[in-house]
Amino acid sequence: MDAVQLTKLQAQVEALLNLAIRALERFVFLRPMMVNRQLQDRFTSEGQNIAFTRLRNWLYWGFIQELLKICLDADERTPCISKIAGKLQQPDINSALELSYSSSSVWSEAELRSEFQRLHADFQRRAEEMLNSKAAGGYKTVRDKLIAHNELRQTGKEYEFYDVKGLGLKYGDERQLLETVKQLVVDLALLVRKTDFSWDNIVEWETKNVCEFWEIDSIE
Repeated sequence: MDAVQLTKLQAQVEALLNLAIRALERFVFLRPMMVNRQLQDRFTSEGQNIAFTRLRNWLYWGFIQELLKICLDADERTPCISKIAGKLQQPDINSALELSYSSSSVWSEAELRSEFQRLHADFQRRAEEMLNSKAAGGYKTVRDKLIAHNELRQTGKEYEFYDVKGLGLKYGDERQLLETVKQLVVDLALLVRKTDFSWDNIVEWETKNVCEFWEIDSIE
């Protein structure tokens, strides 16, 4: 892997991190609409429950689409975890990243190479589990049939849009998928850019802003 390829890969990883931050911001804003009884009751008492529910659904599926694009996307120009995981399995790219990771004036090269190999194996395992999960597969089906497209199916003598109930998805699946994505992009930042990243400050800041906006005491 030459310097140009490395720069491009680093830019893709940085873009994924920024996209994951944006996805987190969407989720933190949406989360009270899903679980905060204080907020739900207030809108119901004000006679705005129908509008509130519609807005929640629009925001929910918009978030799902953004989250899924981080996981997998067929466009060659679009960075996603699936494509980058594949690139990191290529021997020349993996070797170049390992060499870069193990270059240090403080730690021994052998220790850093061992650490890189462990981190890389953990990343590939988590990425594979995520991409093969029921949540990722189910949300991809929803995106393909109801968000990016509007698939109409014949059921008996009538035609109906695709019914997502058969996918077995539930509230909470998106939260777990987001947590996995957050960990994966942190792994990539370390493997490709040699930079560590913490979500704590972003979560705290977004939580504060969202609670002030919705006028609630806590997200949950």
